[in-house]
Amino acid sequence: MNIILPCVCGVDVHEKMIEACILKQEKSEISVLRQQFSTFPEHLKLFADWLYENDCYHIAMESTGVYWKPVYESIEANSAYYENIVVANAHHIKNVPGRKSDVKDAEWIGKLMMHGLINNSYIPNSTIRSLREVSRTYKKMIGEKIVTKTVSKNFCKLMGSNYHLY
Repeated sequence: MNIILPCVCGVDVHEKMIEACILKQEKSEISVLRQQFSTFPEHLKLFADWLYENDCYHIAMESTGVYWKPVYESIEANSAYYENIVVANAHHIKNVPGRKSDVKDAEWIGKLMMHGLINNSYIPNSTIRSLREVSRTYKKMIGEKIVTKTVSKNFCKLMGSNYHLY
């Protein structure tokens, strides 16, 4: 299989840590660098710096729940040099059955990226992401307000009060 990107980083993202694996083509061999980072903001900055130190400008990760978001945002904020960050659907990049480990997952994601076999999910820019988050929060709060009002009204009826909530 042809190598399309000579240096990539595969990232296996979890709630409290990420497993990163840089694959670099050097002549006919591929060197592998592995590193584990916590998902605390200062450690994610170290991750972005590690990518820069190793001249890695192509990053791929699974879209596991919401755990990918801080990793993505950290790379985006701390690494203006990156060429692309791919957030792939986890179902599209599942490894072959067998022994499973975070290190192997990160390496597998890197290999798929290196050969151009990962399709990127749509990730809007940071302004749109922020607006979406505010919109979702607002919608959720309106729903909670309606539920609270209904519960209060039902409580008043149950207690025999003619008090009306508006």
